[in-house]
Amino acid sequence: MLMKQLQRTLIITSVFLLSVPVIFSPTASASSNRTTLISHRGAQGNGYAEHTYAAYDRAIREGTRYIDTDLQSSKSGTLYVSHDATANRMTNGSGAFVKKSNAQINRLKVNVGRWGRGRGDRIHTMYAVFSRYGSRKSIKFSIELKNGAKQADAFVSLVKSLEKKYPGLRKRIIAQSFSRAGLDTVRKGLPGIRGTMKIYGSNMTTNDLQKTLQDPLITIVSVKRNRVSALKNKVHRAGKKISVYTISDTRNLKKFKKMKVDYLYTNNTARGLRVF
Repeated sequence: MLMKQLQRTLIITSVFLLSVPVIFSPTASASSNRTTLISHRGAQGNGYAEHTYAAYDRAIREGTRYIDTDLQSSKSGTLYVSHDATANRMTNGSGAFVKKSNAQINRLKVNVGRWGRGRGDRIHTMYAVFSRYGSRKSIKFSIELKNGAKQADAFVSLVKSLEKKYPGLRKRIIAQSFSRAGLDTVRKGLPGIRGTMKIYGSNMTTNDLQKTLQDPLITIVSVKRNRVSALKNKVHRAGKKISVYTISDTRNLKKFKKMKVDYLYTNNTARGLRVF
């Protein structure tokens, strides 16, 4: 009787020990099927003016873990948050940001957004956005360097300068760009950054994609919705994650949930979270 109990105990212990590497393995964790939603320019899908505090605050209230920003540079190289290279569409001014002084950009006011949601907001610096949300450790940042390599050094310097105030800030940042060179600079300058995402638009070439898949400094590949099916397995085999942009309607949210993409950009955080 005692021998049978001992054998049973040994069997149970062996099963447990064999299972431990699987349960706690970093590889098992990295291959999670969960999709991370990123609020594209804030909650702009709800009528909020993109890249305004109102849009970011709304997305955070809805439960986002990531707010998405785009970077433009002033004449002096200060990093401002705007998708567009000019002030024409979003503000009461006009002209390229890169030709404007900080003082000129600071006088601009946002004049889009329905029902006053974000209207009157300024074009914020990336420093100001970090200052507003940097102390909230639950909030992470997806930041696109619109001018790639030209902005990479300034971006690295900005993050480093703020890490005394916000320890571990780089671990909450995914840097994204169409420029692989810019992302390589960021990865080298900010070792330990959460992720570096190479974005592809309509002009993807097989040769360029292959270079990205072989680049150890790129961790995420971002593509349009029509590319995901053909590329997901190839990206995963290269040890990288795949992201899709920009999905906001319920039907396609469900579609990409089923496809188990790693990251998904959405204009409607609340709807996305209901699906996922």
